[in-house]
Amino acid sequence: MNTLNIKLPYSYIIDYIDLDWHVLLFAVENGFVAKESVLRYAEGQIETEANPSQLLLDLAWEKDENSVYEYLIKLANLSSPEDEENLKEKFLFLLLNWIFENREKYGDPLEMVEIIYADFDYPEEISGFVRYMPPQYPLHSSKQENVKQLYENWEKFCEKKKKENKKS
Repeated sequence: MNTLNIKLPYSYIIDYIDLDWHVLLFAVENGFVAKESVLRYAEGQIETEANPSQLLLDLAWEKDENSVYEYLIKLANLSSPEDEENLKEKFLFLLLNWIFENREKYGDPLEMVEIIYADFDYPEEISGFVRYMPPQYPLHSSKQENVKQLYENWEKFCEKKKKENKKS
């Protein structure tokens, strides 16, 4: 699911979505975050919880990456799971928004969209900015204008998802 092997920074993720142990487990299992993000989240939980569990305290001190994953599974199992499709949608948005915001750092951002489109099983909602898909608008007179339209569609998607994922 993460063919591009993009690791999203913890600080970026918390700007856009609410985290919980299930979101982090999904992110770690799919390679969207480094395990250090789990430790940062654990530290934040300790600061906000009146009586943090021993499991949470143990995780915060853990240095072994495999053990971090084990603790993450245990903590995620303590609460009801989140729908996997909902988790996929969150990370589809996060990845596409990350690439859009940092597009000048990538050689061909639209190619990255195509890869993500395949990784996430071809979601219809992003087909409007996948180059090889039939356009949802009349073709413009130049390739440059068509590419500009793809970027505009991409930006609209990101803005819409930012509103939908607005942190509580």
